[in-house]
Amino acid sequence: MHYISFCSEGEPNDRGLDLSESRKILGESLDKTDMKYFFYTPKFMRESGYGEFVKEHENAGLVSMNPNMNLVGFCAWKPLIMLLELEKMKDGDILVYRDCNCKKYNVFNDFTNFENTIRNILKKAKFDFFIPQDEPDVNLGKHCKSNIIDDLAINKEFTRQFPLLIANIIICRKSKIVIEILEEWKKYCLVDEYINGEQYGDLYKEFRWFTPEQSILTVIISNYVFEGKHNIPKTYPNIIFKNRDINNQIIVDERKIVESFTNSMSYDYRQFNFLTFIVVTLFIVFLNYKKIYLNAKKLLVFKKNKCKVQVI
Repeated sequence: MHYISFCSEGEPNDRGLDLSESRKILGESLDKTDMKYFFYTPKFMRESGYGEFVKEHENAGLVSMNPNMNLVGFCAWKPLIMLLELEKMKDGDILVYRDCNCKKYNVFNDFTNFENTIRNILKKAKFDFFIPQDEPDVNLGKHCKSNIIDDLAINKEFTRQFPLLIANIIICRKSKIVIEILEEWKKYCLVDEYINGEQYGDLYKEFRWFTPEQSILTVIISNYVFEGKHNIPKTYPNIIFKNRDINNQIIVDERKIVESFTNSMSYDYRQFNFLTFIVVTLFIVFLNYKKIYLNAKKLLVFKKNKCKVQVI
């Protein structure tokens, strides 16, 4: 099992939050495990030729709840560092990404029975790629710019109502499916209009603040669920980590996700049936317009004659 995180270091190496102390604490804890681990940094990314993933954006804009995230690429680096780490691994090996700031969230430094817990989570997910839900009843529309959903979603309303996924931890088993997801995520994270904090078009009425990279990933995952791509469960993902603690799991009522999926599909199906009915009706009328005209004419003549008889 491999474990990775991303740690900005502050001046002079970068202008992000200084997470050096968190990195040191995590390193000491990870040394006591059997996992291979690596901490990626903005400096490492630039020196390795990946500077575009950690470029500085002067304006944070709609990303109002994550200080200095704009100065380290709005987390566009997240799918890339996972892909880089997977290159070192064999098919079937497990990779865990988790945020670095254990000074703020102590649970990030808890590795009690860690590897077994991670494997069990993948079993529950029934998919090679796992990212948990955010808080209950938090939908994507609250934290995603509308232009991303407009451009990328297969079904806009389904995606807007899809549960927001939280990218402080991501677990995956190396496979072609995982590589496909990460490559698509990486591609869209490099689109400025998607990843930056600028507003493009109207925001949803429920919008609160923007979570860049995880909103993009949520759109991608919602498309997978909507289509049932690669047999992803319709109830995916149905796990929340309360207070970011992987040992404090909340299993979401699966019916809510299924109902959202079913209702969206039913709406499209009803709409399709109505349009089909209109088209077929017009087509039948077109093919039989002469017969319809003659029958209508006969009926009018018959009613006219009947009225004359009654008057006499």
